[in-house]
Amino acid sequence: MSLSKIIQYAKLREQGNQTINERLDILDEQEAILNIEKSKILDHIAFIQNKKNLYHSSLGKSNESEHD
Repeated sequence: MSLSKIIQYAKLREQGNQTINERLDILDEQEAILNIEKSKILDHIAFIQNKKNLYHSSLGKSNESEHD
């Protein structure tokens, strides 16, 4: 969450329960942003895992040919 959003949220919190809906909006927005980031991170992790699997597979094949 950006510093300006944190400050905005804190000011709303200081104003009491009448700002709960506005605070919920900020939290919903932040949750959506984090879900997008999470999806991107999961994609990157999957890419890395696939690349590692290819390397492990390649190493296995080269080790097999060395023993032949």
